[in-house]
Amino acid sequence: MNSASKITIITDSASDMPGNLHNQVTVLPMTISFGDEQFEDGVTLSADEFYMKLIESDTLPKTSQVSPFAFTSAYETALTHSDAVIVITLSSKLSGTYQSACIAAEDYESEHAGSQGKIYIIDSENVTVGEQILIEYALKLINDGLSATAIADELNSAKKRISAAKVRDQLYDYLMKISDEKELVLKTMSGIRASELNVKMSCPLVSLVKKESQFLLDPIPNLYFTRDPFACIGNGVSLNRMYSRTRRRETLYGKYILKYNPDFAGKVPFYYDRDMDFSIEGGDILNLSNKVIAIGISQRTTPEAIELLAQNIFVDKASEIETIIALDIPAVRAFMHLDTVCTQVDYDKFTIHPGIMQTLRIFEIKPGDRKGQLKVTESDAMLSDILAKYLELDKVTLIKCGGKDRIASEREQWNDGSNTLCIEPGKVVVYDRNYVTNEILRQHGIEVLEMASSELSRGRGGPRCMSMPLEREDLSGGSFSISTS
Repeated sequence: MNSASKITIITDSASDMPGNLHNQVTVLPMTISFGDEQFEDGVTLSADEFYMKLIESDTLPKTSQVSPFAFTSAYETALTHSDAVIVITLSSKLSGTYQSACIAAEDYESEHAGSQGKIYIIDSENVTVGEQILIEYALKLINDGLSATAIADELNSAKKRISAAKVRDQLYDYLMKISDEKELVLKTMSGIRASELNVKMSCPLVSLVKKESQFLLDPIPNLYFTRDPFACIGNGVSLNRMYSRTRRRETLYGKYILKYNPDFAGKVPFYYDRDMDFSIEGGDILNLSNKVIAIGISQRTTPEAIELLAQNIFVDKASEIETIIALDIPAVRAFMHLDTVCTQVDYDKFTIHPGIMQTLRIFEIKPGDRKGQLKVTESDAMLSDILAKYLELDKVTLIKCGGKDRIASEREQWNDGSNTLCIEPGKVVVYDRNYVTNEILRQHGIEVLEMASSELSRGRGGPRCMSMPLEREDLSGGSFSISTS
């Protein structure tokens, strides 16, 4: 019998190897926790389900190492039909899975006579792509007829040549060969698969990583929520630090546009920067007038970030902003940003989700007596009165999403009923599915432009989420300013 059939490879689910790809590869699932919910990676939670959970969850997931018991069971099963086992784990610097494999091997060998020297454990010193490379390489060496000892020695040598730095350098070289600038930018957005890198390595990347879908440079799937990466405030900009690690690369495009495009270079002050410590996103920033902005304290925007932003705005002598209204809304997925529960639709009219009114806290932020100092006061006034005061109006009207129907209110707010895109005072773009709210808007004299939501809503975002105002026309007759871009 060929030696290729007598060696089993055991790995963990951090390798992203499908368990049924090779009959010689056993994948042990790691545990993923979203709050109190626990799942087995790749068993009770698929990759697609994981990313949906990641989008919908209020907390970041936690992973747990593969247990020694799971390895012991895998050894027992594998050695009933194999002469040896090769274990390839994710880096021991990232997880205790390698240690679990070693503990299990020691216990197994002590309890099973004749099993000594049959279990070889490799700390990949990598994760995902690095693990996959080693696994594919091990399978090749098995098919070449090498012994388990020789394979283990070769893997320990090869893993030193599989490093993030090497992959990074080759990604850089690949991108620099793209001469068309637009194509280059689009490529950084869409991602780079392993199969696209036709380069030679000591362990050839292309020949070892055979999964066409494996990304070496991940795509940036949330870019169509253009509202969030940065926000124009007067003649300045808040280049935001995104809440989610997966979205932080998005702000690189805004950074280079604003710093190097001739229309903006040297002309735009940065009131916030992507490298600052606290998260803030554009969906929480509402320009109410040339003198007033509202910012939501939300799941995605922290009060610390608002304080830093306010200090930088007020210290800029060219800024016309006199007041920042901070609205503390519930930090939950359903109310992700301020503009998911409140938007301005006319000079004196706002949409509002009634579910926030009972818990809403309002803070007025003004410049302090000294440079860099802030004067912050909590207001006990109604939101409508605060808005009327700072917009210099007799009153404003708050239009309830879903009206008085609580079920319609909850349903249509979740479906972006409050996330209106106002293209001029009294004219808004909305989704057609929010028929209750849309009819109420019409009753208040708002021109409603409905659009089908079937495609745009796939990523859980509304019309305002998917717009990026760069320039606003100052209209006479009121303090409202509109997006022209």
